[in-house]
Amino acid sequence: MLPEDGMRRDAEVVLAVRDAVGPEAKIMVDANFGYDGHMDLLEEFVRQTLPANVFWLEEMVTADVGDYRAFRDIQSRTGSDALLVCGEVDREPVSEVFRDLIAEGLIDGYQPDIVANGFAGWQEIERFLASSGVRSIPHNFGNGNFGTRADLIFGAASETFVTLEDERHLPNVYAGDDFAFGDGSYAIPSDPSPGLGLAVDQDEFQRSHAIHETTITA
Repeated sequence: MLPEDGMRRDAEVVLAVRDAVGPEAKIMVDANFGYDGHMDLLEEFVRQTLPANVFWLEEMVTADVGDYRAFRDIQSRTGSDALLVCGEVDREPVSEVFRDLIAEGLIDGYQPDIVANGFAGWQEIERFLASSGVRSIPHNFGNGNFGTRADLIFGAASETFVTLEDERHLPNVYAGDDFAFGDGSYAIPSDPSPGLGLAVDQDEFQRSHAIHETTITA
């Protein structure tokens, strides 16, 4: 597909999603760097999707100070107030290019992985972000039920957390669940179990996962 045709398709999809979900739901757009080298098309995409009131624009281009300055200019010209978010590819947070993006106010949300960095790691990231106004949006794709719970625990303790990337995989080997989901959000119990509050359902583990288990003895 030619780049301009791809942009038109992207805009049509976003507008169709807005029609399907109604005016209240938040829509997040993730381009996986699809607009690298096409800032003109990115501007047209932002302009065409203004009626959808997009909540955030994620990784529309690769992390680069020059491109994100241009992106802010696009927002200014079009009147877009979508959050600009990125950082899930940052494996050693906070790396230099993201420090620059944060220092210049070019991004609104930062997304290193929740499991790769852990609770303490994300607390350190938040301390770095504290004076910048950049929000915490931990990446969680590929982490399954464990990552979802870790993200919830961090989110409950965070003052800048935006939203959970909720990725639940079945079968779930964890027993019970006191983190109730309803009306688009989770309720965190006031007295959760230690750590992530997870216990393995041994029967389910034996049934669905033990076949992949390897035991090594001396």
